[in-house]
Amino acid sequence: MPDSPFYLTLFTQESGRLRRVNAAKFAEDGDAHRLETRWLHPREKQGPVIMLRFGVGDEGEWVLVTYPDGIAGRAFVQKIGFGGDQSYSSFWRFDLIDKRGVMILRNEYEEGEKHEVTFLKWNGRKFN
Repeated sequence: MPDSPFYLTLFTQESGRLRRVNAAKFAEDGDAHRLETRWLHPREKQGPVIMLRFGVGDEGEWVLVTYPDGIAGRAFVQKIGFGGDQSYSSFWRFDLIDKRGVMILRNEYEEGEKHEVTFLKWNGRKFN
């Protein structure tokens, strides 16, 4: 199935009226069926990270839309694949922070006897 444009549009409510604040656009081939929010700086509750889960069953990807300067600032979109079957698994955790107080991503990958854990840190534009 070819990718289609997907828009994440953010609004605020002021005096009972909706005001469009920002939008992020990316391509995706399915429907989002889960939405979670996190903070890039959880202790200060700054830098919202909106996470959309795409995929079927145990296979798919998370699309992370990160606003390091708040929802009116620039959005950075990043796709993080996950999945598994009888031969391998790759799953992510999004609830960890580093010594600076910044969100980090943890991936656990297993294939046969191979077991790897990797961490991705925020570099100002993406988790790397």
